[in-house]
Amino acid sequence: PACPTRPQIFDAPSQQMDPEDLVFDTVVFGTGLPHSVLAAALARAGKRVCHVDSCDFYGSLWSSLTLRDFLALMTTPPPASSESLSELGGHVFDLHVPAPFSTAELKSCYSPACKGKKCYSPACRTKARGSWQKNWNDALRNSRAFNLDLSAKVCFSRGELVNLLIASNISRYLEFKAVEETLVFDGTRLQLIPCSKQGLLLNTTIPLRSKRHLSKFLQDVIQFTEGSPILVDNMPEDTCFGALVAAALPSADLQNYIIDAMAAVDRGVHWRVGVQRTRLFLQSLGVHGPTPFIASMYGVGEIVQAFCRLCAVYGGTYMLSTQATATHDSDGHVTGVSTPHGPIHAPQLIIGSPADPVKVLHRAIIIADGACGRSESASVVTLPPGTIGNSVAATAVVYGPGVHACPDGYSVIHITMPGARADAEAARTVLFAAAKLFVRFPGEAVARDARSNALFAAYFALPVPADAGPSAPGVHVLNDFPDAATNFLDAISTARALFEQLLPGEAFLPAAPNPEDIVWGEDGDDDGAGADDKDGGAGADSVEAPAVGADSQASGETGGAQADGAQAESAQVESAQIGDVEAATSSDDAAVPDHDSGAPLGEAAEAGASNQDHSDV
Repeated sequence: PACPTRPQIFDAPSQQMDPEDLVFDTVVFGTGLPHSVLAAALARAGKRVCHVDSCDFYGSLWSSLTLRDFLALMTTPPPASSESLSELGGHVFDLHVPAPFSTAELKSCYSPACKGKKCYSPACRTKARGSWQKNWNDALRNSRAFNLDLSAKVCFSRGELVNLLIASNISRYLEFKAVEETLVFDGTRLQLIPCSKQGLLLNTTIPLRSKRHLSKFLQDVIQFTEGSPILVDNMPEDTCFGALVAAALPSADLQNYIIDAMAAVDRGVHWRVGVQRTRLFLQSLGVHGPTPFIASMYGVGEIVQAFCRLCAVYGGTYMLSTQATATHDSDGHVTGVSTPHGPIHAPQLIIGSPADPVKVLHRAIIIADGACGRSESASVVTLPPGTIGNSVAATAVVYGPGVHACPDGYSVIHITMPGARADAEAARTVLFAAAKLFVRFPGEAVARDARSNALFAAYFALPVPADAGPSAPGVHVLNDFPDAATNFLDAISTARALFEQLLPGEAFLPAAPNPEDIVWGEDGDDDGAGADDKDGGAGADSVEAPAVGADSQASGETGGAQADGAQAESAQVESAQIGDVEAATSSDDAAVPDHDSGAPLGEAAEAGASNQDHSDV
């Protein structure tokens, strides 16, 4: 059955709206993260925004789905896209998955009595089948406890996304937990990334001379500023990052630590870009936990919905399950879009990039019947080129029940690797070789290790953007496809750049007022005068700014302020302890930090920054 929390807005083509409600300043196609950030920023700046998506759920390729919804998406053919939608950058899913392992494939016995050997005893084979079937049936019964990301990512503690969530007060809708481990695979085993003095001292595989080289390089990166000269003497300014690291660190393993694990960039990028990414990694260490990252509770889709929620609060209208075709005047200028609900009039369209016909992101999602590693929240693993038969770096994000990605007793492994569409079979082999670092598959001899058993494995391909080329007047292209990185840096920066192009001089997502700061008119009318906002919002903004709960639906109407909603939100607030990256939720799943019981996300970041000692690198 469909997840009841899915926001189904216009579920019938016959449902019509008042023509006056179909006039907007901007129509945004696709509810992926960059488009949702831009839609929220435009609505916050006072623009009338209509947000359209052909999917029946928020997030597009950035969404988080329950187990049954994910299975339905993987086994249902994508809806036919019209030529007009293709021109508008409409998403076409390229998803396919093998059926869950049949009991006939279970030739290995997981019984301790068989000592991990292949066992063909009828009794043991029946027991193995029954154990797998029971665990799989339990997983299906707990479908809603799974939150499977189509694009698994984590946030830098000092990254642009976290700074934006704090500055705009959108963090009130979200909960985060610290990523407990950042690992790298060296071809034989998983190791903690040696990015601190303690990590270097504990690492027994790096020679002492190489440790000194790495320590000096990291110190130079921390002290780097925008105008600093190149870190290695006698190298030209146009040096690529790979050449710079190779000159500073002769060891190939150390180069993998820096380029693939810390900076997470291609070796051919300019050296300043690589150094800035490495510096962000180091600056984010110790802010909220032992690693530079925090993970969103309940999946990446929660972050997308938080921005959609803010857009709806400031008047945004949402149309899901809606196919649309652009309309033009005689001069070729965009006049709006045509939908089953009637024509939408808008002089400006935001569309996604077209999909590259050759390149894709190869993805695998594996569900295991137990823990994968020592962390119950999340771990990030880097697989450098050549370590598992891969020609490019791959990444794995391992989620446990601590971030509510799965129920207790399960774990979810997300593996991502860029590649070519034509190399699907080879990529699948590499991805499942990576998966074997964490789980055992049916038919595999059971070794004496801590790996759990794989219950389900899925492979699919996500599109990557191609060059959009010139667009029609009034049409702006914003890439809405996820990239191969495990962070959100490019998604936020591209959304901000387009906003500044559309509205130069306007503040990008200024802080929304807190519900308790809103003063309504004496007559209780929503149009009453608002008090001055402590966060800098104007009176009119203060009137329209009550926070919306996580389950609120914008049922085809423009989102507006409701006095009752503000009072309910204020009454339902419970304590949150984000300093310890544990947060309690209100009854509507919107986490609101309590200053008395724990540090909010912003204060935790400041405390971490003041306590961090970069000399420890």
